[in-house]
Order: sequence, then structure tokens, then C-alpha cells
Amino acid sequence: MSIVQYRILTILFQLYPNYYDVIQEPIDLKMIAKKVMDNEYRTPDDMDREVTLMVNNAKTFNEPKSTIYKVIGTELSG
Repeated sequence: MSIVQYRILTILFQLYPNYYDVIQEPIDLKMIAKKVMDNEYRTPDDMDREVTLMVNNAKTFNEPKSTIYKVIGTELSG
């Protein structure tokens, strides 16, 4: 982990200290992209499961009235 990544994580932990208490399987676009580049997905469905997990994590962690929740609900669902 680079010093920049470490600092970003430190800031995120300060802003959202309970994220890892709420979200049991964290994943983000950078992790998904790395798996794509490393050919870790056997099928498109494998990747789809992780994108769905990411969306569900965002909906679980964020309040229904938040911008993030609303964007996810209208742009990524369905």
C-alpha cells in the first residue's frame, strides 16, 4: 500500500468509523477493475455478483435520502 493509499484510508476511517462494522464484504470499483485486469473473473456473472455487492453495500451504508443512495437507486438498479 502506498503512502497516498494509506492516508486516504486513514481519512475514510475517520469520516466513517463504523463502515466495516456495517459492511461485512467491502468492495469497490478499484478492486473490481484490478480483478478484471488480472483475469480473476471466470465468467461475466462473477463480475456481476461483485458489482451487485458493491451497489448493495452502498445502499446498506447510506441513508435512503442521501444523494448516493438516490443515484444508485435510479441509475444502477434494475
